[in-house]
Amino acid sequence: MKIFIYILLFFILFNFPVPFFYNSTVLSLVFLLFYYLRGKGRNPEIQLLYSLTRTSQTYKILIFYLLLILLSVFWPFFHGTNDFNLLKAYLLVLFSICSSIIIFPLVQNKLFKNQNFYVDLNRILLNVFIIQTIIQIMAFISPQFFEIINFFKKESLSMRDYQGIRSLALTGNPFFSLSSAYGLMFISYFYLFFKKEIKFPIVIFCLLFVGSFFAGRTAFVGLFFGIILYIYLLFNNLTQFLLGVGRLLLYTVSIFFVCYFFYLYLVPVSLKSIVDEKLLPFAFEFIYSYQETGKFTTKSTDVLNQMYFSISSDTLLFGDGKYLNSDGSYYMHTDAGYMRNFLFYGILGFCFIVYAQISIIKKSLFDRTSSIAEKKFLLIVLVFYFVLHYKGEVLMLLPILQCFFTLYSFGCYFYSKDHHNRINSLN
Repeated sequence: MKIFIYILLFFILFNFPVPFFYNSTVLSLVFLLFYYLRGKGRNPEIQLLYSLTRTSQTYKILIFYLLLILLSVFWPFFHGTNDFNLLKAYLLVLFSICSSIIIFPLVQNKLFKNQNFYVDLNRILLNVFIIQTIIQIMAFISPQFFEIINFFKKESLSMRDYQGIRSLALTGNPFFSLSSAYGLMFISYFYLFFKKEIKFPIVIFCLLFVGSFFAGRTAFVGLFFGIILYIYLLFNNLTQFLLGVGRLLLYTVSIFFVCYFFYLYLVPVSLKSIVDEKLLPFAFEFIYSYQETGKFTTKSTDVLNQMYFSISSDTLLFGDGKYLNSDGSYYMHTDAGYMRNFLFYGILGFCFIVYAQISIIKKSLFDRTSSIAEKKFLLIVLVFYFVLHYKGEVLMLLPILQCFFTLYSFGCYFYSKDHHNRINSLN
């Protein structure tokens, strides 16, 4: 049963195309529907789902997204552009969030150990990404397995494999979305590492690191924030700080030697040339660039900097109500998150997006029952989202990260006395 739940969670988070069912999320919802209905009213997960959907947190999330959906219709109408492409994006996010809420009672009842909400949830999510990494490694090694993965992709994505080192994952968005999610998993990893709640930390970190190679360099931003979180969590006293830093250094050295040994003795010679000539130059382009030019730059960061430019005061205040060009490209040819918000909504709409994103996590962030460590974790995650938004649209929009954010936001509900009483009565 646990394996089945992990598969369904994988399907919802990565949302890849599936013949006949449209995508994996729809397929998982079909299975969930049969599961929830088989026990009718006696099914404890149905009762948990009913309780979850009646919380103020769920109402708040739904209201925010309904308002954004209305804005995505009203703003183009107000500007006379009739560009309603953003509506589809918000509907996808809302669909993904609702799907994650539907599966959450099953995940909680069958996979949680009921020790700590954020420990249990991050452990489960981390396991899902380890499965994704294994899939990417197998697709990288085996051309036959790669063809199977390609079968579950849109043709436009399957053609963008970057010489066989990207688009290896079983996901509907193998680029910015996947690399951002891997970045969040680094933050989860260091939270669990601090809590000493992660088994085989060296192996798990190596798998996350390798998965990030294939996903994209954006994941390394999450690695940076994960280290910041770990140091932030150690600030309680000097002894704990010194011991924690020593533990981190010890594991860092161990990880280096494990990776070096694996590469030197276990990677086939036929793959080493691909790793040396394609994978490493792509993953560590900023290091190669520094060796050649003395600057930590990449082609993508150079392009990103050009996507921020000056706009008129009217556009800054009210936006242009334009999301895509007639040829399907992004309006003004920029995919930078903050820039796209200003171009479509202006500063007023952007402020609402910021307010909504913070409000969703606010209750858990300031809840009296949450520990200091949990609040620090949520704060770092929130800051991470705002930093990623500089590169692409993350705030209230990137489906997989908003699914995580929604689940994290239910921490305050999980710790409530009523919820614990309800769980005990069902068990």
